[in-house]
Parts: sequence; structure tokens; C-alpha cells
Amino acid sequence: MKTISLLKILFFLLMTLSIVNCGGGGGGNNPPADVTGSISGVVQSAKDQLPIEGVTVSADGSSVTTSATGSYNLENISTSDRIVVTIKNAGYAEQSKIVSLNKQNQVVDLNVSILPVDSVEEFDPDLSKELTVTDSSAMVMLEASSLVRADGSTPPTGMVISNLTVIDPTTDIDLMPGDMQTDTDGGTLAQIESFGAITATFKDAEGNDLNLATGTPATIRIPVASNTANPPATIPLYFYDKQTGLWVEEGTATLDPTDTFYEGSVTHFSTWNADRVYERVTINGCVEDMDGNRLENIFIYSKGKDYSGVSVAFTDNAGNFSVFAKSDALVSILGRTSFRTTNIVEVQTATSDITLESCLVLQDAPIGNTTGGGTLTLSGTDTATVGTSLAFLDAVNIYSFIDAIYILATKDEAPLGPDSDPTDPDNTFSLITVGDETNSTTLLTITVQAQEFFYFCNTTDIDSNCGNNAITFNTADNSITFTNAVLQRFDFIDNTFITVDITINGTIQWRNYDVFGTL
Repeated sequence: MKTISLLKILFFLLMTLSIVNCGGGGGGNNPPADVTGSISGVVQSAKDQLPIEGVTVSADGSSVTTSATGSYNLENISTSDRIVVTIKNAGYAEQSKIVSLNKQNQVVDLNVSILPVDSVEEFDPDLSKELTVTDSSAMVMLEASSLVRADGSTPPTGMVISNLTVIDPTTDIDLMPGDMQTDTDGGTLAQIESFGAITATFKDAEGNDLNLATGTPATIRIPVASNTANPPATIPLYFYDKQTGLWVEEGTATLDPTDTFYEGSVTHFSTWNADRVYERVTINGCVEDMDGNRLENIFIYSKGKDYSGVSVAFTDNAGNFSVFAKSDALVSILGRTSFRTTNIVEVQTATSDITLESCLVLQDAPIGNTTGGGTLTLSGTDTATVGTSLAFLDAVNIYSFIDAIYILATKDEAPLGPDSDPTDPDNTFSLITVGDETNSTTLLTITVQAQEFFYFCNTTDIDSNCGNNAITFNTADNSITFTNAVLQRFDFIDNTFITVDITINGTIQWRNYDVFGTL
């Protein structure tokens, strides 16, 4: 039973970025302007994965706000190869994503996770100010009287409110704005890898956006991403262009002697990123269904395993694709549609292009109950937790079952394992059934607190470390059986057992026990 790192594939499988078409290639001819499409999805917090109401989502001159369930729908959006979708909400760092609409694909599903602001401060703009984030090396140093209204017209009115947010691309590269591309001098889009980023914004007492006055630079410190090995001593600085959705190189930053942060000087504020363009190779491959038929217009996602970078592509009408990856690096390749995914292939690149030995295989997602599919039943006083929202976090174990896709999702490395990082926010466990590609049901959702051991127990063996003996895996007939299974949690802080009053019974069968691999 393998695991998938959620923050790596959550939004790419069922919740996150369930994109029918997404930006990330390069140019191309746009369809006629009178062809329009729609962009819809859910906006949720990157901290607790809960949907957020009242978020403003904008694209192509149109804006909507999210509902109580975090959902939105932008309609009559002009088709284009690169559409910048902007997501704004008070208390959260502004986010931006790139999608594509065309005649063949006029509907895009875009689910987005946004980061809560790390530090909010009020200060007198006539005095110099050092802005910091608790337990972080992030910093912005402002000179006295260096801020003006964003249009450059006048100094700020009254006190200034700052918002400072740290982005760690190694935890989830999709928290970075845009699609990690920059326009080179030759006009060709190139992929970049990130070593860390910060977002800083300022408003005056009247709510006017502020930025740096001409000739008054600021000093910034960008924390080095948590899982970065051998960061370079100096690195280019890039800022995110909200209009084009591209990263623009401007200036350099220097690594401090402890390898903790990069320090540099900037002339304006945006999201600033310590990045570099990487030498790339092309990975060629194909996608087919489980019967060997080639599939067109399948979204292909290339993600660095030992670097913070991504690239995307689509299969052509013959089912073939070509996607970029960093040379001399380890990369994962995945194909997907909404609610369906291929096997994941890990590739060690060198300096030459690569052709995969076999096609990626898109797994079935059968509709309804078929012979031998089986059902699960729930009982207990806590069954009110049953809902319709999907819950995915750091890791999941996914089983593709015959009658549907059932998903066991929880924190960290396995659904029955301990919480290895008590500093993380609360997380959830979910058992989800997806009947087809248009509907899903969450059978149960349980919050998993920090520093808890979480597992199934049989009702006859409560309050003991029973492991997962309430679940039986049978690889002979591809079945998983829940027998009076209840959720049992051990709190390492309080040294107590916690039992959730839900009992699960039933047997279900899976189509492919080890479909998704690890990403």
C-alpha cells in the first residue's frame, strides 16, 4: 500500500486543480474572441483545508465571490492560451493561477488553496520599520517615508498596515502564484525552480494600496525553503507579474552564512521569489486506457522530486505528450482528468531527452455498483459528521474499487500511523466514495489532532493498541473488509485514548490495489 503526498496531488486528483485545461506550455494561436468558456471551482485555506466564503475570484474582467461552500463560477470568459485567474480575500495572501480555454475545452475546473497572512503590523510610515514573521527569518526593512500610493501620486494617509506571508515551495509548489514560468530574453517561456518566496503588501488608513517610492529600495529576506539541499550562494530574484502571470527577473540575493535566508534589495513590492532557470530536458510519452486505447487531451503534470518546479502538457490526438523536466533530476510524471488519474512514473533525467518505455494508463472510474462491488454501512452517534465535502491533506492511501473509488485519507505517511509533525495544523481523516466523475460522497470525516496516533479498532478490542485488526485486506479477491471497525486515537500529549462513536461494517473490492504509486 503506497501513499500519495496530498499537498502534492490533493488538488490534482479530487479537490485540487481538477483542471480540464491549464496553462503552462508557451504560446499558440488563440481562438476567435467570440468563443467563451467558464472557470469554476472551490477556494479553501491552505492551513486547514476548509472552504472560504466571500473570496473574490477574477479573470478576463469578470469577478465573483465564493459561496458558503467556497465554490465559484466565472462565466463568459474569453478563450485564450493563458488566462490569469486572481484570488483575493482579507487575511490571506493574494493568489493567482493560469488556465487555458479553447474551442475543444470551454470548461475549466480550478480549485485553489490560499495562504493565511503570517504577520500583520500597523506602523508609522514616516519612521524606518523592520517587519518580521514569528519563528521565521523572513524580513522586510523599510526606510523612513519610503512608501507612496501604488500609482506613485502621494504619500500614505495615516498609519500603514502591512501583510507579510512566507511561501515554502517544498511543502506545496502549487502555493506559488502562476505556473512557475518566466519569459526569457528570446521571448520563449522557460521553467524556473524556487528556493523560497515571500509576499508583502501595504495599505494606508484609507485602504489605498501602497508601494515603494522611486529611488527608495527596501531590503528583504526570503527564508530558504525547508527541504532545500545545497542552495546556491547567490541567486536571481524574480517578482510575480499579476498582469501576465509570469515571473520577471530583477536583481539578485545572497545566501546568509547559516544557509537560512536570502537577502536582497527590491524597488517595489509583489511576491518575490529566489529562483533560477534550470536546464531542461523533454520527457516524451503516451497515455492509454486500461484496454490499450490511446487518449487525447489528457492533462500531464511533471513535478520535481528533488527540486521545486513543475511543468504541464496535454496529450495530442494520438495520445502522445512531451513535457519538460529539469535535467539531472528526479521527477514524477502523472496524467489525469477530473476524478481519474494514471499510474505515476518516476524518472531520473540526465542531459538528453527521454522517451518512456510504456504509456501511462488512465485508471477506470466505474459508475454505480457492479457485481461484487460491496457496500459500507455506518452506525453510531457521531454519524452526523457525514458530509459531502472532500478532505485531503498531507497524505492519502487510495484504492480504486470496482464499484467506485474509495479513498482512505489522513495525515502523514499512512492512515494508521502516528502524526510525525506536531507543528502542523489539525488535519482530517476521510473515507470517501466517488460514484462517477460527477458526484462523490464523504462517508465520514474525522479531525486528526496534532500528536495523535490514529487507527482502526474492533469494537471488542477498544482502549488497547489493536492496530488495524478491524480491517482485513484480501489480495486473492481484491477485497477490503471492515468488521465492527471504529476509529481509535491515542493522544500522546494527554496520554489518553479517544474513541469516535462510529462503527463501519462491510466489504468492498478494488480494481487495482496499487494504482497510484507515490508523488
